[in-house]
Amino acid sequence: MILITFDVDGTLESSGGPVPVARLWELLKTPGIAVALVSPSPARPPGFPEFIDGDRAENLRRAAMAFPSALRLYVSDNDDRDA
Repeated sequence: MILITFDVDGTLESSGGPVPVARLWELLKTPGIAVALVSPSPARPPGFPEFIDGDRAENLRRAAMAFPSALRLYVSDNDDRDA
């Protein structure tokens, strides 16, 4: 299992970023891949699993706990490597 978590603002096309939302839908339909949003941005596209109730680090932890055996990736344009 692979979990790919996404920041929204500046990352997804719904907020002017380079990652097409259609690609997230393709990933979500791919066996063995889970997609989740970890940004509470108002520009987040609807319909995806979300972990948005805390700060970024907490949201990433909650997503990781929901998929404990997954290889976990985080896609962001922020300089938030510590999170």
